[in-house]
Amino acid sequence: MGPTDGRFKLFFSYRRMMKDLVLGFLREGWLHGLDLATLEMVPSTFITRRFRQRHGDCLWRARFDGPDGTSTDFYLLVEFQSKPDRYMPLRLLGYEALLLERLVRRQELAAGGDLPPVVALVVPSGKRHWNVPRELRTQFAPVPEEAARLLPSLSYLLIDRTLLETGALDPQDNLAAVFFRIEEARSPEDLLSLARPLHRMLPAKSEPELRRAFTDLLVDTFQTAFPGVTIPPIEDLEDMSMLEENMIRWRNKVIREARKEGLKEGRQEGIKEGRQEGKVDGMRSFVLGLMEQRFGPLSPTVRRKVDKISSAEQLQDLGNRLLTAGSLSDLGLGG
Repeated sequence: MGPTDGRFKLFFSYRRMMKDLVLGFLREGWLHGLDLATLEMVPSTFITRRFRQRHGDCLWRARFDGPDGTSTDFYLLVEFQSKPDRYMPLRLLGYEALLLERLVRRQELAAGGDLPPVVALVVPSGKRHWNVPRELRTQFAPVPEEAARLLPSLSYLLIDRTLLETGALDPQDNLAAVFFRIEEARSPEDLLSLARPLHRMLPAKSEPELRRAFTDLLVDTFQTAFPGVTIPPIEDLEDMSMLEENMIRWRNKVIREARKEGLKEGRQEGIKEGRQEGKVDGMRSFVLGLMEQRFGPLSPTVRRKVDKISSAEQLQDLGNRLLTAGSLSDLGLGG
C-alpha cells in the first residue's frame, strides 16, 4: 500500500467519512434500505485455511431493511486503489469469500442461515481514468452460454469523483467531497478555501480526532505542493489564517526577487539588442526566475519552451497564471 492509499484508509476509517461517501457518491436505489446510523467498522483481516493473513482496506457493517420487511447485516467492503486494476474483481472475490467463511465458522448468520449481503466498493486514490472491466465474468475466455452461467461472478461499485467536476456535489455539505477536493487542489487558494467549510462541519469538541486529521492533511498537502512557504505551528483549523498570511508574504517575496533579477538581465539585454527585445528578455528572465522559485530547478525542455515565447503579453500572462498553478503541466510546460 502506497502513502496515498494509506491516507485514504485512515480517513475512511471514520464513520462520518464513510457515511458521507455513501450519501454523496453512490446513486443505487437500494441504498434507502441501508441504515447508516448503524454503520460500524469491523476487522478486515482474514485468516485463510493455511493460517495466512489477508488484509483488506476497510470493512463496514450496517443494518439493512429488506423488501420483505426483515432486517439483516449488510457489509460494505471498501478498497482503495491508486491505479486501474483489471483483476480487481478477482481480488475482491477472495476477500468476500474469506469474510463469508468467517461468518459461517463463527455462526454469525441470520436465524435461517442466510448469508448476509456483501457489496464491494472501490475508491480510486489516483487520478488515472478507470478504464478496466468491473465484472469478473467478462474476463474469462469465451465458452458456451450453458457453461458461462456457471462461472464465478463479482462486480463492484466505483466511486465517481467526476461529480466534483460537474458541481453535482457541494463540498460545503460533505466531508468526503472536501477530502477529495484537498487531494485534487491545484492552488494555495483552493486549499485554504477548504478550511472554512471544515471548521463549520467539524466543530472543535464534537469530532476532535477527525478535525485534527483534516488540519494535518491541509498542512502536509500545502507543504508538499508549495515547499517555499514557511509553515508556522498549526494546531487547529482556526490557525489556518496564519498560513494564508505566510503564503502572501512568500508570493510577494518571489515576485520581488524575480522581478529584480528580470529587470537586471533585461537592462543588459536591452543595451545589446534594443529596448523592445530587452523588455521581452527581461520578462522571460522574470518568469523563469519565478518558476524556479515555485517549482525548483527547471529541465532544459521547459526552458526551451519558455525561450520560444517572444511576446511580452504572453509572458506576462504566463507569469500571472504561474502564481496559482499546481504544476508545470498546468501551464502546458510539462517536461
